[in-house]
Amino acid sequence: MALIKCKGCGQMVSTKAEKCPKCGYSVRLSMEQQEETKQSVEAHTTTLNTSKEEVANDNPQPQQRGSKKGIIIAIVVVVIIGCGVLFALLNSNNGSNGQQQDTTAIADTEAIKQDELPSDSVAVEPNRTQDESFYTITKNGVANISLGKSMKEYNTTDKSEDEIKKLYCNTSFVEVQERTSEGFDYNVLYMNLYKDNEKIFSLYGGTSEEKPNVLNATVHSIFVYSPKFKLPNGIHVGMTAEKLINNYGATLQLNENEGGESIAFITFDIPNLSDFVFVADKEDLLKVKGEYFLDGWNPQTGSFNENFRNDIEREAKKYCKLGIIVVGNEFDTF
Repeated sequence: MALIKCKGCGQMVSTKAEKCPKCGYSVRLSMEQQEETKQSVEAHTTTLNTSKEEVANDNPQPQQRGSKKGIIIAIVVVVIIGCGVLFALLNSNNGSNGQQQDTTAIADTEAIKQDELPSDSVAVEPNRTQDESFYTITKNGVANISLGKSMKEYNTTDKSEDEIKKLYCNTSFVEVQERTSEGFDYNVLYMNLYKDNEKIFSLYGGTSEEKPNVLNATVHSIFVYSPKFKLPNGIHVGMTAEKLINNYGATLQLNENEGGESIAFITFDIPNLSDFVFVADKEDLLKVKGEYFLDGWNPQTGSFNENFRNDIEREAKKYCKLGIIVVGNEFDTF
């Protein structure tokens, strides 16, 4: 059962539902808007590729330009040789004193040039514009990964070493998870991407009744795990709930399991960022409050806590942090 983020209230809703159970917003309308956005991005990409081909066809043939360039170079070489011969004849009668003066003058000139250079001229500051763009998360993708692209483009198992060097992540693992929801069996496709044994991204390839084939799958969503990648406003994985709430106006969303008696996962709803899902890392929360803290029913006490949602929201503000940034609004679970 795939989930998408409700455009009306930010609650995670099943794609099989007609409308959001919390606010009544049409789920079908939200999915149609996402599909229109994907088609717009693909059309824009096709237009750019067509323009590049037209420009390439309008360029003059390299052979024609090469022949003209060769003639010009030949003329320049002849002129330089002639000037050199003339200079040698004019200076053939100069004495050794004159040669020594010329040598000294050249040495002095080189010394002056070295003195004029700044002391730190060798350590040139690198241009970080490209790096900042590469590490910026947008609604269409991040790094060299784009929504709607074939997942096989990022699969390192069938690539050469030279091809892998062009990718940011150097290792990929395809993962197919079997799930059951409301009596319905289905498969979920993920491709986990690593850089030097660190998990950086996970690509979500959607759900299917049959076992999915990564060669035919496309990127539905991108899970960002690394704090190196940031949104333009600076939000990144690892930020505390307190900072997200105080600095970015975030509110906590408690997403329930089937039946509503426990919380499956916690997300942050941040204003003006509806194209992303911000998933809380609840590991520290459970370490402090116990493994049953997200359940209304506590088997240790044998009782049901009617106020467990309020307790979770209060304590999550203290102990949770941002664990995953999802680009694409569509996923199955965490």
